[in-house]
Amino acid sequence: MRLKHLSAFRPPRPRRLAAGPLWNVPHPRNPWFRGRDAEIQTLHAAFRSGGRTALTQAISGLGGVGKTQTAVEFAHRYQHEYRAVLWTGAESDQDLRSGFAQIARLLRLPEKDARDQDEITAAVRRWLETHEGWLLIFDNADNPVVLRPYWPHNAKGHVLVTSRARRLDELGIGSPVSLDVLDEAAAVRFLLDRTGSSEFAAGTAREVAQELGRLPLALEQAAAYMVAFQSPLDEYLTSYRKRRGEMLTRPPVVGDYPHSVMSTWRMNFEQLERSPASADLLRFSAFLSPDDIPLELLVKGAAELGEPIRRALLNAAEDPAAVDELLEPLTRYSLIRRNPGNRMYSVHRLVQEVTRLGMDPGVRREWAERALNAVNAAFVEAAFGHWAECERLLPHALAIASFADRERIETANTGRLLHATGRYLSYHARYSEAESLLRRALEVRECNLGPDHRDTAQSQNELAVLLMLQGRFDEAEPLVRRALHILQTGLGPDHPEVAQVVNNLAALLDTRGQAVDAEHLYRRALGIRERALGSEHPDLAQTANNLGALLRRRGNRVEAEALFRRALGIWEGTLGPDHPNVAHVLNNLGALLFEQDRRAEAEPLLRNALAVYERALGPHHPDTINTRANLTRLLRAVGRDAEAHELARRTAEAEARAQ
Repeated sequence: MRLKHLSAFRPPRPRRLAAGPLWNVPHPRNPWFRGRDAEIQTLHAAFRSGGRTALTQAISGLGGVGKTQTAVEFAHRYQHEYRAVLWTGAESDQDLRSGFAQIARLLRLPEKDARDQDEITAAVRRWLETHEGWLLIFDNADNPVVLRPYWPHNAKGHVLVTSRARRLDELGIGSPVSLDVLDEAAAVRFLLDRTGSSEFAAGTAREVAQELGRLPLALEQAAAYMVAFQSPLDEYLTSYRKRRGEMLTRPPVVGDYPHSVMSTWRMNFEQLERSPASADLLRFSAFLSPDDIPLELLVKGAAELGEPIRRALLNAAEDPAAVDELLEPLTRYSLIRRNPGNRMYSVHRLVQEVTRLGMDPGVRREWAERALNAVNAAFVEAAFGHWAECERLLPHALAIASFADRERIETANTGRLLHATGRYLSYHARYSEAESLLRRALEVRECNLGPDHRDTAQSQNELAVLLMLQGRFDEAEPLVRRALHILQTGLGPDHPEVAQVVNNLAALLDTRGQAVDAEHLYRRALGIRERALGSEHPDLAQTANNLGALLRRRGNRVEAEALFRRALGIWEGTLGPDHPNVAHVLNNLGALLFEQDRRAEAEPLLRNALAVYERALGPHHPDTINTRANLTRLLRAVGRDAEAHELARRTAEAEARAQ
């Protein structure tokens, strides 16, 4: 029986940081930053004023008004007052997960390489709550509620939030520093300095600033254009006014952004057409998640993105500079932000929006499908050894899945990407997200491939497994039976794919108490796999382990132990000792030995299983929780109550988080 009691816990006192700065601000200091001195001084004074409210401050305002640049300037200007300046994107939960993972690596926390992101997040929070002298910046927290799992409590450092939201009461911030557009003097000064124009052009600069609404993002875009083409202010103004009427007829951008931003970007886009591959890259990027786009996605997906990109990246695997050359025109016009340190780039979401709005419906659908095909080509199967790759591509797979749904792109590649992404999320116990994707994959495959296709059966089987993991057996049974019928009809009764579904149906019947039927099916699957795959295949080990678990419950402990040990030998030999499957059979074997009072043999097996699960899946995964509970029972039985009590406390915390 699992213990629910939580032991008393007293957090350690805050510790001072060791000497030496820590820094992960991803943006360099802007040499042309202008016009925000008053706001920065207000932030600094508030942080230094003391008291509880001084620990957290925020910068709010509309998109493109310069919130991020102001935070960057604050960090650079006052870095000498901190021992750590930490930064994370906060537009979505995925951004925060990635940001906290980077911070964990920077801080060299023991949990930095954990497979479970919740473990990494908790470790970073503990560090923030037990150290002082740091500044943490949450950038683009437009939906403040997503910050709750990442928010440090009773901390002694400073937290700075940038957000389009003007009310941040849920974060305890009553009066954010609100940014408006630049005042006229600052806007003119910026344009003159940024373009290298003389003071005699101040009048024209004033007109340009007025036309652009003095929005910092628009001013930077305009200046980047003028610098790139050595265009004087008056020529730029003439061109802008000539094109403005055309641009104002386009649909407005979501978010109430000024038309001047759209106009400036449109002019940049037209100049970008001189580099067809780079222009196509921007079109492709418009359908991805805006932040942390891995350059590997371009290389692996190049063949799906049209001839210009394919040619430009033909030898990119051996010549990485080819990717840099492709990105350079986009960087020149400030249309993307590079992060060379981690070989990623980001695109402002308004750039994406305006890019999509500039496409005819047919072209927009074509590029959405190209983007989907590219992400599909890069998204590997969700096997244990590829989880890091899947995690990097996950936000982009989710983004393009949304566009595929919107554009009704129902191809074989759509079904495959939805299926693979859903499987990855299922492995990590993100069941709600996984179910949505797997159901959509099944719909697409039924529509595109037909109801009797083997890929359709795979989707039915995968969805059934997900439902079984959640205890929804009534929903799962018709899916798994239908999948079995399709595969037996199409492939014959002795195919390995048939064996997988037979194995899953056996597991379902076992949970329903139909042990005799379940054992028959397990033995059938075991026979198919041994004949078709050989005696050392990892799929064979899966069925051996499952059959062993059933026989253990039926009291046939001798054969159960033999099956567990056989599965353990196969998985350790083929998958390695750190694979979650190894942990699974170690847990089963340890539980069996414990039931036979072979406690000295059982304990190291359960400890090893728990260690593997915590490394691979994290402390809050259901499999980790189950193994921790088994070890707790063993420790109780041998009288080691203090250690058992601590494990029970951790189990209760993990179960509470999972609810």
